[in-house]
Amino acid sequence: MTGPPASLPVSDRPAGWTTGALRAAGVSPTVVAPAQLDQGLPPGTTHLLLGPAALPGGAPSPALRAAVDGFVRGGGTVVAVGQEGVDTARALGITAVRTQTPNGTAAVAIHAVPGTDPVGRELGGPTSVIVAGEPGLVVPPGAAVSLRAGTGDDLAPSGGHGSGAGVAGRALVVDEPVGAGHVLSVGFSPAFRRQSAGGEHVLLALLLATR
Repeated sequence: MTGPPASLPVSDRPAGWTTGALRAAGVSPTVVAPAQLDQGLPPGTTHLLLGPAALPGGAPSPALRAAVDGFVRGGGTVVAVGQEGVDTARALGITAVRTQTPNGTAAVAIHAVPGTDPVGRELGGPTSVIVAGEPGLVVPPGAAVSLRAGTGDDLAPSGGHGSGAGVAGRALVVDEPVGAGHVLSVGFSPAFRRQSAGGEHVLLALLLATR
């Protein structure tokens, strides 16, 4: 379930940013509509990406809720991108992450620091990502912060004075265990105008990570 900019065609990725990025990494993703998931996820699915578009049709059906719940509790990984992705994960009943209204919508490149949890270690060293009006993520008990905005001199925001206000130390990726699986909530823009190699690296690491 994807939407702009994840499904936005570009010259070198006519199938869309996310699909093109995964294909470039040697993976063949399957794009599915919610109704297709009522009967379960395609065989061999290891990761399900929700967002950044809203769930078509509003509330998920009971069959969709059951299919995704069974997938993640059975060991699958769900990646929820942005407000719409987190909202969809909450509607599906698989996340306790809440969101906070951002201070603004201006894009700002920030320094991001991985956590010491297994997902954070998969991400490697510090990187640069873009926050462009995505909500803050409120971390629930039992969840790990796999990527966090830097603080003080380590934040290094781009843009004018005050462009990084409210971003310092913010959780950017939250990892929640759900049964035998995980839900990863993403609070930055991995595909903003295709200007963030760091954001692409992080999203691909989340989608390609093994456990």
